Amino acid sequence: MVVMTALQRGVVRENSVLNTVPYRINGHEIKDVARYSELTLTGVLQKSSNVGVSKLALAMPSSALVDTYSRFGLGKATNLGLVGERSGLYPQKQRWSDIERATFSFGYGLMVTPLQLARVYATIGSYGIYRPLSITKVDPRFPVNESSRNPLFAPWCI
Repeated sequence: MVVMTALQRGVVRENSVLNTVPYRINGHEIKDVARYSELTLTGVLQKSSNVGVSKLALAMPSSALVDTYSRFGLGKATNLGLVGERSGLYPQKQRWSDIERATFSFGYGLMVTPLQLARVYATIGSYGIYRPLSITKVDPRFPVNESSRNPLFAPWCI
């Protein structure tokens, strides 16, 4: 989601190459499991580079990621009527330190449910079209309207 947000906001281009050498923020080291040095955006995704996504996150206002995560439904219950469903843990903050922004970009500081993650993958797999989750069929009480057919991201960002 960080890479898509960075592409959509023009922070990087599809052919951008990022320096993924480990770095420090206020004494905290941001590193990957292996030392990659330079990675393309595809490489950042393939290698799951904490350094790469954190640098992208720090190049954007924190509100950009918060907005993206929210638009994907993180921190919100799926409303499927499942017993015990939770909304996950999603920080409601006005100010973010650089280390919080960096670690949030690779998943620290939030908890998502399996259904929320499925909703993210389904949206990405649908080229950015968000569709409500349904276990067996679309519930007529929650019709799919035309505005929900508009992509959250331009197809070239996905």
